[in-house]
Amino acid sequence: INWAGTGQAGSALDVFAKDARLIYFGPGEHRPKDLPSTEIKIPGNTTVFIAPGAVIKARLIVDHAENVRIIGRGVLLTPLRGVEITFSKHVLIDGLTIVNPQHYTIFGGQSEDITIRNVRSFSRHPWSDGIDMMCCKDVTIEDVFLRNNDDAFALYNHRWWYWGGSGNFHIRRATIWGDLAHPFNIGTHGDDRAPEGETLKDVYVEDCDILQADGDGIFAVRCGDQNRLENIHFENIRIEAAERGALFNVQVNFSPKYNRKPGDYIRGVWFKDIYFNGDATRLSDNIFQSYDPAHTVSDLHFDNIQINGKKQTVKPVITVSRRL
Repeated sequence: INWAGTGQAGSALDVFAKDARLIYFGPGEHRPKDLPSTEIKIPGNTTVFIAPGAVIKARLIVDHAENVRIIGRGVLLTPLRGVEITFSKHVLIDGLTIVNPQHYTIFGGQSEDITIRNVRSFSRHPWSDGIDMMCCKDVTIEDVFLRNNDDAFALYNHRWWYWGGSGNFHIRRATIWGDLAHPFNIGTHGDDRAPEGETLKDVYVEDCDILQADGDGIFAVRCGDQNRLENIHFENIRIEAAERGALFNVQVNFSPKYNRKPGDYIRGVWFKDIYFNGDATRLSDNIFQSYDPAHTVSDLHFDNIQINGKKQTVKPVITVSRRL
């Protein structure tokens, strides 16, 4: 057991890297000494315990590692990012509060078997998303509170150094307070260079509360860069208020800002038991759009969509933004 104590944590990390399986941050402020970008790298087969009253001014990085647990009730304060999980497997994050990261709160890249529980996030910087996953698989996120100045949840395929498609996400009992952008943003980025793109599939979002939403879609399911989206489910979602935007935005598109090619297709999206209880005059028209006859949206399902207690009949008319 390595006691990081209070103050500079660098000396404890030096010992920890040799043989330990547990690193402990006790009450007090911890700031790494002589480490680049104020970061702490966590090796495999390790438990990190951040005690109540501990404040860490650094980002935690899990890279090319397996069997890592980051637990406790402490705080990560103003890191570049909160926790990064890249090229790793079997990672648990439970109990942390992450305050004002400059970029993502929790970021996953080409990793598998990630569990995130009981995390609270507050951010105000541009691009300070909540939880973003790129080419990750087998991800469970539950009982989290996210107040962010960008997307609360973003699920993508390829971006930067991460490849291989995405799948099997379970998001439940999340509470979202969005100051800007989307509560859910699925599918924007992908592999535009391969003969075929990547698939993002099997996403299940259930029993969530959206206290405030902004952006061009509360449920933004959109794909560019040859992405294929399949089997996306939203069920039992309650929305209290929206600043602007559509309730549903489902489209295969090409965004010159974010894409180099259009998306491939979206097939199979389910919306069930969706309740909007805010000012409906702030909602714009729903968007259901294919890119062209070869890059299409299909197989959309709506069951029990209510706006202020009134059941809505949603019959999507899928338009085409570009004709061959």
